[in-house]
Amino acid sequence: MTRLALFFAALILSQPLLAANDGSDDNDNKTQDIGNEAVDVALAVSTLEEAEISVDFHFENVGFYSSRRHWDNPSTFTMHSDGSWFFYATRLANFDRTWGSSGRTWRVRIDVTYYERYNATTRKCEGRILHSAKYPLATVRYRQQLHDYTRRGDDAQYAKISGQARCARRVSWWYN
Repeated sequence: MTRLALFFAALILSQPLLAANDGSDDNDNKTQDIGNEAVDVALAVSTLEEAEISVDFHFENVGFYSSRRHWDNPSTFTMHSDGSWFFYATRLANFDRTWGSSGRTWRVRIDVTYYERYNATTRKCEGRILHSAKYPLATVRYRQQLHDYTRRGDDAQYAKISGQARCARRVSWWYN
């Protein structure tokens, strides 16, 4: 089995362990759409091994629709303890016309802020901010559609604090 196949198999088999927004109304992970952004919170994940790299945070359904820009779910963002991250989107599409038959290019990014603790009463991240990063994910030209899109990256600063982070707040953006 390839590493990617092992990763997806581990991801599917560990769904009860992952802090994910599955669209249910349990409020453990709240997502709300605000114009060009969507906000979400995730708790630190129990250790999930994927080729000796543990998953620290896993956000599901990070996509959203915004004014003729499509970021279809399922869409995921996963941060590993070594600072490597993985993004997957079923479809990203841009049909945002400016005038006539032209349109602008839009970019997709996820901003994540990592906190030292999670307040179970308020269901929010709190305490000291350990690290904050903006992860550029894709560039989508006018009338372009990206299907089964993936991107990988590294965040060396996150790797330094990964054992301390207990909660993460995510904001998804369309921007140009």
